[in-house]
Amino acid sequence: MSMSSASYDELLGRRYNVKATVQSVCFVGDHFWSSLHDGKVIIRDFRTGLQLAMFEPEGREKGITLVTAMGYDSKNNRVWIGSNDGFLSAHDASTVRTDHSTATYQGLIFRSEHRQMNGAVCCIACGKGVVWSSGMRDGKIIEHKVPEDFKSCKNIEITATLIGHQRPPKGLLSTSDRRLWSTWEDGVRVFKAGNEKCLAKINFEGAGERMLQVGTMLWQGGDHKKISMKEWDIERVSSFIKSMGKDMIWSTYADMFKKAKINGTMLLEYQDKDEILDDFKEIDRIHAKFISKAILKAWNSTN
Repeated sequence: MSMSSASYDELLGRRYNVKATVQSVCFVGDHFWSSLHDGKVIIRDFRTGLQLAMFEPEGREKGITLVTAMGYDSKNNRVWIGSNDGFLSAHDASTVRTDHSTATYQGLIFRSEHRQMNGAVCCIACGKGVVWSSGMRDGKIIEHKVPEDFKSCKNIEITATLIGHQRPPKGLLSTSDRRLWSTWEDGVRVFKAGNEKCLAKINFEGAGERMLQVGTMLWQGGDHKKISMKEWDIERVSSFIKSMGKDMIWSTYADMFKKAKINGTMLLEYQDKDEILDDFKEIDRIHAKFISKAILKAWNSTN
C-alpha cells in the first residue's frame, strides 16, 4: 500500500470517538478490527479510517463477555477472537461469520479444560495449521492444532502447552509458519510448533511489551540503545556464518543459510544445536554446536 505524505498526514489528523474503551486491535489486509469494552467489534478501512462495519461476536453474553484479544490468519483469511471468559472463536474475515467456537464444546460445566485458557485470553498468534493463545493468570501458552476441515470438527486439539515465562506473556508473534515468539518482562522466548521445548531464551532489560514484524525486522517495545541481531539481514547472517572459519566448509554453510533466507530474527532460533541439525542436516554436529554458541555470544555482545 502506498500513501502520499499529504494523505498520510490527513489520516494522522483524524480522530474517531467511540462510546467504549478500545480493548485490542488487529490488522486484516486493508482493514483493521478494533474490539470495544462493550463487547462489539468495529471494522475500519486502513487507508481512510472510515467505519465499514460493526458486529458483536455470536455466543457471547451481552455486557458480560468481552473481546480481549484478536489474531489474523492471513493464509486462511480468518480472524481468531479471544474473550475474557477464556473461549476462542474463528471468524471469516470477509463475512465475519463464525466458523468455529470453543464455547460450543460439549460438557463445558463438567470439563473446565474446554475453556482452553486460565482466565481471559490476552494474546493470540497464528501459524501454519496452528493457533497459539495465552491467558492472564499464568505463564502458559496453549497451542491448538487447526485441521483443514476445522469448521465441521467438534473440538480443536490442544497439541502443546508452552511454558517460558514466570507470568503471562504480553505479546505473541508468529515470525514464520512454525515458529512462535513470546515476550514479557523477563525477556523473549522462542518456540517451535508441536514442541514444548523452549528453543531460545533471550534475556535483556526493557523487554516485555508488544512485538511486530515489519518485513524481515522484528520491532519490540523496550529500552534498546544498540542495533541488535534481530535487525541483521540475510547477507549479514551469511557473512556471520562464513566468518567462523577459513575452511571451505564454512562458505558452504554460509550459502546454506543464505539459500534458506535466514535473517537475524530467524537466526536467534538456532541457539539450540538440535534445531540447526533438524533444518540443516548436512552440517556436522560439532560445527552445529559451535554455531549455536557463536549465535548466543553474538546476541550477548549486541544487546
